[in-house]
Amino acid sequence: MDEIDRDAWDQLLSLARQDVRANEMEGAMIPAAQRRTRDMLLGRFPEVDATRIENAAAFAARAASRLYCGRTDLTSGDRLLVDRSVSALDLVAYQVFTEVWSYAYHDCFRRSAQILNARLAARRRASLYHQNSPKAAAKAAAYESWKRWRANPGLYRSKSAFALAMLDTNQELHSQQTIERWCRAWERISE
Repeated sequence: MDEIDRDAWDQLLSLARQDVRANEMEGAMIPAAQRRTRDMLLGRFPEVDATRIENAAAFAARAASRLYCGRTDLTSGDRLLVDRSVSALDLVAYQVFTEVWSYAYHDCFRRSAQILNARLAARRRASLYHQNSPKAAAKAAAYESWKRWRANPGLYRSKSAFALAMLDTNQELHSQQTIERWCRAWERISE
């Protein structure tokens, strides 16, 4: 992703928060991933006792926090494995936990960045379209005429007369009031 300004960063975080909420992963990251892991295991293994699944999800959360959060501590991870006889359910829980973690927290930023990039690209395309539109060319021509009028005030008696003349000369312009508003804006800029 290109350099990102503060507004775009705030939009990215907002989109990521919405994604995290949509995945029911709000709250502290480790406990939220642990809850989601537990829920997924309960659905996947209905025949296993809920307490065993709760313990396996807790093991997975402890292992992930020791191995991935902050400073990687392999010695602490080794102690965790040695102090506990690791079951197949613990290993499955750890795998599910890492999948939940990745999907909920890493992928949400990737998805949010894709959405934000698509929005920014659409905004750029719209801006280019409007800059290159026939109406933009007509406005630029009206501005050049306005500058000539400012240099030679005898060309038109008033803004209203100028606007009417611009409507007659260019088919892309449709509103006298809009042209008069442009004149007021140009006057403010030129002062």
